[in-house]
Amino acid sequence: MSLLQNDPSEVVDSIVRSLTARLGESVAVDAIRTEVRNELAAYSTARVTQFVPILVESHVRTRLQAGSAALRPDSPKGTRGRG
Repeated sequence: MSLLQNDPSEVVDSIVRSLTARLGESVAVDAIRTEVRNELAAYSTARVTQFVPILVESHVRTRLQAGSAALRPDSPKGTRGRG
């Protein structure tokens, strides 16, 4: 049985905690959680899952650090960097 099949919510929570600690309050926790779930879904058919949490955290961190305005907690919905 794969790591992700055991308790996917535990994997999500662990990655979210790690990203929240790294990114601080620059990104809303709900936005982080959504990004993590979406990224994990991309690996749902992976045969080898041991490194999936590491890959997911890395990919999500890179996207979030790129500074998507829509993911910031103080950004109004729908503005997505338009000014």
